[in-house]
Amino acid sequence: MRKAVNDDVAAMHHLVGYTITDATGALVVPAVSLVYLAMVTWRLTLVTLVPLVAGLASYVRTMASAMEGFAEYDRATGRVMAGAVEFSHGIAVVKAFGQGRRAHRRFLDAADDFATFFLSWVRAAGPRR
Repeated sequence: MRKAVNDDVAAMHHLVGYTITDATGALVVPAVSLVYLAMVTWRLTLVTLVPLVAGLASYVRTMASAMEGFAEYDRATGRVMAGAVEFSHGIAVVKAFGQGRRAHRRFLDAADDFATFFLSWVRAAGPRR
């Protein structure tokens, strides 16, 4: 529950605080530059748009393949966080019953599973050779 609230508040803060200025800088400046370039020379504008369109197509393809694993990423992150919270908050109980190694092992297993998943996810979304 705490993770969901923290993530939502952080997302809203970023949306409200930075999106308008970031969008202005990312959209208006290049658009005005392209319009000016088109007024000066349309041939150079076409040459400029070719790598832009190719880069955009590559980005869309990469993000589409990366989004396939996002649900699993969220679950893996949740398992690591749950293991960390369980280990840190319940350390007194764990130590009292002599289960320190077992609780620590569960956290380490979740962290290892996350690392394995994350590396495979990044490799799959990265450039193909």
